[in-house]
Amino acid sequence: MKDTKVPTLIGACPNCMIVPLRVADSFVGDANHFAQAVIYAADNGADVINLSVGSSLSSQVEQDAVADARAAGVILVASAGNEGNDLPIYPASYDGVIGVSATTISRAVGIGIRRVVGNRRTGDL
Repeated sequence: MKDTKVPTLIGACPNCMIVPLRVADSFVGDANHFAQAVIYAADNGADVINLSVGSSLSSQVEQDAVADARAAGVILVASAGNEGNDLPIYPASYDGVIGVSATTISRAVGIGIRRVVGNRRTGDL
């Protein structure tokens, strides 16, 4: 009989716990729900908060929640958008938040980033 056991995969943080918190339905979010989730995560021991949301609108309630989480020692990482312009995206543009974005292999950023296989474009990423 062949051994079918799959070896255990250990990532960068094998003892970490992921706590997903929904702050929006589809692409419609509310600053108060965002702030409540950030505060909840910080108050319940989060070391890192990944904020996979972004908007061109800043909110004082969001900014205050981010500041409170940072004061508690939480690291915040947020989507900086892939629009390829210099406009601020929040929460990535709040003080102390690490903003992340996609790039191509040549470090180009923007809408319509395409995956290139050989010399052929295969579609938007």
